[in-house]
Amino acid sequence: IKAILHYMMQHLHQPMNVPVLSTMAGLSQSRFFEVFKNVTGQTPLNFFMCARMHCAGELLVGTRLQIKEVAAQLGYDDQFYFSRVFKSVHGIPPLKYRKNRIGEHQR
Repeated sequence: IKAILHYMMQHLHQPMNVPVLSTMAGLSQSRFFEVFKNVTGQTPLNFFMCARMHCAGELLVGTRLQIKEVAAQLGYDDQFYFSRVFKSVHGIPPLKYRKNRIGEHQR
């Protein structure tokens, strides 16, 4: 699973494909889900989404990229869908997250 986690983190900009990941791990899909959840505490999809949104947060605070550019870098074609996913993970929309976090760094 460690190699799978590394692969997922290196491919945040691409869609996640559980059948491919389970094949890479040499496990059936059901066994892959079970082992992955035992190791990480999350499903592969939830882990991947949270990893993407963590990276999005870093890009929002560490760059001047527009929201749509951050979304595109992480493989989202629709910035509004990206914003909804971001808010579901962080509790606030991307622009407010950026303003809050940059404000914290300036104090």
